[in-house]
This record gives sequence, structure tokens and C-alpha cells, in this order.
Amino acid sequence: MYQVAQALWDQMRAEMQTDMLPRLQQASRALINGDLGPLTEHQAEDLTSVQRSVDKLTHRIAEGAPINWDDYSEAAHALRGPLNATIGFSRLMLKGVEGPITPAQGQALESIYEISQRMLGYFNMLLDALIIHTSDLEIKRQILTASDLLEILTRAGTTLAENYDLSFQVTTAESVAQATLQSDAQRLQQALTGLMAVVSKYTRRALTLDAQ
Repeated sequence: MYQVAQALWDQMRAEMQTDMLPRLQQASRALINGDLGPLTEHQAEDLTSVQRSVDKLTHRIAEGAPINWDDYSEAAHALRGPLNATIGFSRLMLKGVEGPITPAQGQALESIYEISQRMLGYFNMLLDALIIHTSDLEIKRQILTASDLLEILTRAGTTLAENYDLSFQVTTAESVAQATLQSDAQRLQQALTGLMAVVSKYTRRALTLDAQ
């Protein structure tokens, strides 16, 4: 199983190294350098923490730092720790908690937040594979509305389309919007968002979400 985890890690690392990490680095450095507008003291501190987290990910992913798959908690901390910090700080700044932001800063922070969420989804799927191997995977079933799920996917699809310079269109049947389903919300979101990310990477014209 650990050989499978390593193989999955190697495959994911290739996409992160060539696409996600460079865009994270570019956005965070543009913010820190003040290219997109002035920063408050708290914003500067938060962005410094974001940059440290991105640097940790760059070292572990781009340079192929080893992961101890035998210790799930250690592997989870090594992969998810820096991303959770990045997501938390970018969310605070997007909400204006640390001070006002310019539209350009908001766009960069949205990019950091969405890319970090995508990477976290990849890591969670990988770590779930390790949990399945030890028979410790817990599925949290709950009632979800299709409209809530579509809202999440629409937001993710819009960001992905912008990143790959595509058009994005959502078509939803009225009956679907009123439907409910029972599932693990977090894992369903990870799986569907991951599929959209793959489609957006290889399509050349438009990204379409058709819920019938």
C-alpha cells in the first residue's frame, strides 16, 4: 500500500510542481512586494507566514522531500499543515479582518485560497487511501442539497476557468436544484472538484457544468 501511496504522490507532485506551486509563489510574492497595493502591518505578517508555508511546500514537493507513509499523523501534518495555514491566513485577509484590500489583492488572495484548497483536496484523497488500508476511514453521512453543492462547484469552476483562460458555463435543471442527497460532504466535494480540475487542465475551449 505504501508503494501505491508513493506512486500517487509522485503523480500529483508533477502537476503541483509545474502548475500550482509557481502560481502560489507568484501571487504571494506580488502581494508581499506591494505590487498590488499597500499592506497593513497585520497583512504583512500574515503574508510572511503564507510565504513560509508555500516555501515549505515547494521544498517538499518540488525537491521530492520524503514522506513517512508508515506514520499517518506525520504524513498528514507534513502535507496538510502548511496548506491549512495558507488557507486560514488568505481567508482572513479576504474577509478584511486584517485591513482593507484592493481588487488586485483580492484576486491574488482568491487564487492562493482556491489553489490551496485544490491541493488540500489532493492530499486528503491520498491520505484517505492510507486510512482505507488500515480500515480506519470514517464516512460522515449527511443530507446535502444539490443547490449548495452546485454553488461550491460553480465557485471552483469559475476559478479554474480563469486560471486556464477558458469560458465557464453552468446549466441547471430546476428539478435538480431542489434535490437532496446523502453523502460525506467533504469527500464528495473533493472528488467532484478534482474531476473538474482535471477537465479544465486538458480542455481547450470551455468548461461546462451541466446538472440535469
